[in-house]
Amino acid sequence: MFVYVASFIDNGQHIAYIPSLELSAYGESNEEAINMLFEDVVTDMVHNLFSLTPSEVTKEMKKYGWHKAAGIPNKKFYNDRPAVNPACNR
Repeated sequence: MFVYVASFIDNGQHIAYIPSLELSAYGESNEEAINMLFEDVVTDMVHNLFSLTPSEVTKEMKKYGWHKAAGIPNKKFYNDRPAVNPACNR
């Protein structure tokens, strides 16, 4: 799974945001924010997904606009929502 990560500064904090999963993290540097995003936030989400049944995972991923790719043996998910940089919406 590939995801777009938007990075921006808000109130002096560096923010890393994955629009397609609606996940974000912050830090005192861009690197710190991205590390926190993947090491803590995304990891926590993945652990939570592993605790669900396959149908619950599908339902949860659909909330964020992800779909199961039909005909692909390992049942990958894809997201066709456009990547949006929230800093551009201010």
